[in-house]
Amino acid sequence: MRLSCFKKKLIEQILAECNGCFNYIDDIVIFARNENELAKKEARVFKALADYNVVLNEYKCIFRARELVFLGHRLFDRGIAPSIDKVEAIKSLDNLQTQRKYEIFGASILCRQIYS
Repeated sequence: MRLSCFKKKLIEQILAECNGCFNYIDDIVIFARNENELAKKEARVFKALADYNVVLNEYKCIFRARELVFLGHRLFDRGIAPSIDKVEAIKSLDNLQTQRKYEIFGASILCRQIYS
């Protein structure tokens, strides 16, 4: 098993009882409706990590962000959207000239998101 896969599974197991968060490998995103709920979820996540002696690198952490770009998506209070730079990159592709090619390209991205 590759190390990144092992990290992902380990963090998933550590956070199994923590609602309102998800992880990708060793990145953790905590989401909540308000500050009070966020504080409770953060405390739960920090306790779970401490129970397994997982140490966070404070220089790589972003706390209480209202908006965040994560894995090519913009996460914010109204939902999820593609990051602007990813959309611009797709728009600038010269070899996607016909509508059919755009449709095929969009379908392949959608399939990757669903089955990833």
